[in-house]
Amino acid sequence: MKRKIIVLYHRQPYEEVMVNGSTIYRRDAGKPNGIIPLLKGFFSVVPDGMWIAGSEFVDSPSVPVYERIDMPEAAAACTLKRVLITKEELNCFYHKTSKEGFWPILHSFHENFDCQKINWENFVMINKRFAEAALEEADSNTTVWIHDYNLWLAPYFIRKKAPDVKIAFFLHTPFPGPDIFNVISWREKIIESLLCCNHIVFSIPRYIENFIAVAKSVTNISIKQRKKVTPYFSQSGNALSEPVVTSKVLFDNRTVQLDAIPVGTSCARIDQLLKNRRIKSSVSAIRSQFKDRILIFAASRMDYVKGMDKLLECYSRLLDRRPELKGKVVLSLVAVQPAAGITAYDQFQIKIRQQVARIISAHGAADWTPVIYSEAALSFEEMVSWFSATDIMWVPSLRDGTNLVCKEFLAVKKGGKGVLVLSEFVGAAVELHEAVLTNPYSYNSMDNAIDQALEMSVQDQEARNRKLYLKVRHSDVQRWSKRLTDLGGKKLNNHPSFALKTS
Repeated sequence: MKRKIIVLYHRQPYEEVMVNGSTIYRRDAGKPNGIIPLLKGFFSVVPDGMWIAGSEFVDSPSVPVYERIDMPEAAAACTLKRVLITKEELNCFYHKTSKEGFWPILHSFHENFDCQKINWENFVMINKRFAEAALEEADSNTTVWIHDYNLWLAPYFIRKKAPDVKIAFFLHTPFPGPDIFNVISWREKIIESLLCCNHIVFSIPRYIENFIAVAKSVTNISIKQRKKVTPYFSQSGNALSEPVVTSKVLFDNRTVQLDAIPVGTSCARIDQLLKNRRIKSSVSAIRSQFKDRILIFAASRMDYVKGMDKLLECYSRLLDRRPELKGKVVLSLVAVQPAAGITAYDQFQIKIRQQVARIISAHGAADWTPVIYSEAALSFEEMVSWFSATDIMWVPSLRDGTNLVCKEFLAVKKGGKGVLVLSEFVGAAVELHEAVLTNPYSYNSMDNAIDQALEMSVQDQEARNRKLYLKVRHSDVQRWSKRLTDLGGKKLNNHPSFALKTS
């Protein structure tokens, strides 16, 4: 039976490991946030969908393995189809080509770009393998949803053999302008593949406009439609604002629709967890550990794009500038261990560890440690506990596609007290402009933001958070999923999350 919805994403819903000669699947504790739980939420509103992912334990690329996968944490199930990616191919495809080649370009860190790490032939081969796996399942009534830059050549291979299949692509990362993106030698092939889609979806309007600028520089596209950006997004005033956005282009006699649909978190799941006795007990234990001190919390992967070094610099300045805060504040920083063997991550990890040690050495006391630092991953339940106990959530990313952590924090706070300090280079900043926005590249902006957060009245905190919580609830993962499945039908700008009034 042909599938109505097929999702292509290179990773599986669960970690796949070999134990005593048998393949088992277990929850990937190292990645509690991000695309995996997002897609699990997607399948909770998509009946009888298929997820095509890679596996190093499949015998052959031509012998896919199918399995019905239940995802109880998302109250969902789907058919999982596995295609072969060997350990050697995966290392080349993901850790080298994707993470050391394309990742720094997408996040505008071209100084970290290493063209020599890109194995283009391997990348093409794996994208073609995923496309062929989808073609085996698709017909003219199928929508193939391709997720993220690792598979941005798959649309070309699908379109080449199936001109009537609907193809949509969602980019979870930022998309830079042509002066950055065009560093990539294979830029034309990437852009032309993406333009094989019926729909290309980004997190925010700015990334659409950057994509259009790149496409105009390397291909012959015609702009068919531009629209005023919906008031849901900030149209001016911060780093990623856009007043007008391109919504349709013509390429190779085909109309391609472009949309900005920011991802959301699962408010229903968070509401359920907040009622859990273990969560309540954990929150009490965290608050008891830090007593009456102001708890500042930051959590992300160990990645130079996440701005943790800028946060630590600012926190060190705070303790120098305001000695009266010593013993009264504490920063809990979680920087999850990076994938091994990526030089830029290894170097950044050393830098973060050194910064933490210097702060503790300069400011610590027998009864007070100014920074509590961990590289261990937190489960989603643990994250919810920390969000609940936290006074100030600090997201200092230098670039970010959306950033679900900030939305999860707001979903936990439910309009109550707590302050979100948010980099204006995070995609979510154009949605959540009632947060304390800051420029992580500016000492003054960072210093002023943390001062504002520390001094903000409870009334002001709650007033901001009520507006922010309303936005998070009205653009949660269920609505995000429904918007994606509705593409090609309803007008996207009429979706309720984008007609939202927050006053």
